[in-house]
This record gives sequence, C-alpha cells and structure tokens, in this order.
Amino acid sequence: MKNFDTSHKFHDISISCARCDRQYHFNLFKWRLSVRKVGQYPSLADISVEGVKEYTKVLQPIDRTEFHRAVGLAAHGVGIGAFVYLRRIFERLIDGRFADHKSAEGWTDETFASKRMNEKVSFLKAFLPKFLVDNSQIYSILSIGIHELEEQKCLTYFEVIKASIMEILEEDEIARRKRLRRESAEKELKKISSELGAAKLPEIRALAAMDRRNPPCCGAPLSTLH
Repeated sequence: MKNFDTSHKFHDISISCARCDRQYHFNLFKWRLSVRKVGQYPSLADISVEGVKEYTKVLQPIDRTEFHRAVGLAAHGVGIGAFVYLRRIFERLIDGRFADHKSAEGWTDETFASKRMNEKVSFLKAFLPKFLVDNSQIYSILSIGIHELEEQKCLTYFEVIKASIMEILEEDEIARRKRLRRESAEKELKKISSELGAAKLPEIRALAAMDRRNPPCCGAPLSTLH
C-alpha cells in the first residue's frame, strides 16, 4: 500500500464542438483512483433547453420559465418535479385558449370550470393544435406521474412527454406565423386600397358630375362613358 495514490485535486477541462465550435467546460475532482465530474458549463439544463427556444416563443413568460425549469430538473434526475411543471404549462395552455375565445363564443367561466380536462380539450378542439386534441392523454400521464409513479419512471417518460409538448408548441408557432402573415397582408392591402381610392377620387367625382349633366340613355352604366 506504500505506493497507493491518496492525493486529491481539481482539474478543469475545455472541449470544443467539432460542428459548431462551441466551448464546453468541465470541472473534475480526482480522489485516489477515481475521477468525478463536479461541474460543467454550459450546464446540462442549458444544453437541454437549447433546442426548444424556437418553440417557447409562443409561451407566456411564466410558461417559458417553467418549461426550461422542467427540462433542467429532468437533466438533473428530478422526474416528478419536471412533470409538475409540464402539467402546469398544459393547464395554462388550455385555460388561456378558453380565455382568448370565451367572449366571442359567449362561454361562461362556470361552465368551463366544471369540466374535466378531457372534456375541456374536446370543448376547445376547434381552437387547439390537432396533436393536442388527438393526444389529450398527455395530461393523464402527467397526473399519474405526479401522484403515483417513481422518480425514475417519470424520467423514462419525460423525453416523450417533452417531445409531445414541443409538437404542440410547434403547431402553435406555425399558426402564429400564419396569423401574423395574414394580418400583415390584410393591413398592406387596406393601405394600398386606401391609396388607390384617394388617387382615383378626383376622377370618380368628375365622372359623377358628367353623369349628372348628361344622364346615360336607358340606364346605361357609368362605365360606358369611358
């Protein structure tokens, strides 16, 4: 045992990604014959949320924060806690869609609040992403996970549930972009129509005055005067 290494020491290692040149930094602790990672930058949570930033644009700030928190918890082995945050996001998505349309549709809060989640999804199906409507059992899986499943089983299911939430967000993002394009096009068309209408106004007034002075025969349309 005379030559047994009992030293302990911290080491910092930096690695560059061959595809994107991004730097990854790892903190290692050497104890006798073992080495343990004790830290890294970016963190596992940061890396995990990198691929979902595009879709979280459609979320409210609180939902965006909690989605990132769910991903971060799962990255650190906390499956049940991750399920809690995903279920909260799901609930707010449904409640938010109801709030967006209740006035136009004449719905009441009392009627909606009395429904179970699967009934709420069915009630709002015309206003929800198709993937969510077709897979409303996502909510049941999240609830069972929170109340009945063990930590590791939640972690096993987490990636599928996260992918499902991302699919829902992607559908919402596509719909959002389509709505923005439509609104922009409509705004520009109204602007063009207004400009053309203003330009044509003197000509229309002149034609109207001519029509009053010389009524067309047999009810001929004004356009015959061109």
